[in-house]
Amino acid sequence: MAIGGALLTVAPPDAIVAGVSDLGGALVGLGACAAAALYGRFALRQVDPLVGRICEAAAGIVLLYLGSVAIVDTIGVSATGETRQIGQALLSVFWTLAGLGAVIYGLARDVQRFRIAGLALLALAIAKVYSYDLAALEQLPRVLSFIALGLLLLVGAFAYRRIRLGVGEGAEGAPAR
Repeated sequence: MAIGGALLTVAPPDAIVAGVSDLGGALVGLGACAAAALYGRFALRQVDPLVGRICEAAAGIVLLYLGSVAIVDTIGVSATGETRQIGQALLSVFWTLAGLGAVIYGLARDVQRFRIAGLALLALAIAKVYSYDLAALEQLPRVLSFIALGLLLLVGAFAYRRIRLGVGEGAEGAPAR
């Protein structure tokens, strides 16, 4: 309920485009919700592992939203309240980095839920770049968004290959196929 209240009052969903009126209040409200969800993850995992994972997912989503609101409000909105397009390009980069980090963590630790969440976030970032950034941004932010997405996806492919070869090595040290 606290997350819903924070999303309705402190940082509504349009904050990803237009920013928030009080960034400090939004950071405190969303940070408190994320901390409560993380506490729930650790406190409730002994009672019911499913509830613990739901709390973990909620904390991750709220932290991602908190970072998104902070990026858009600090970089994507001018002092007069007008939106700047570079904030949307950096938001796409942030989502791609977060998704890539989750995929790499999931691969390195062999945790399927992180790999799936990371791939879902990468798909969301790709969809945002191809739908919103391509249609709404001017030339320079659009180019930066596409270049950053492409480079980060290449880094992800390289990391995936390195981690999979490291995990799949046989006893003789030869990579498994």
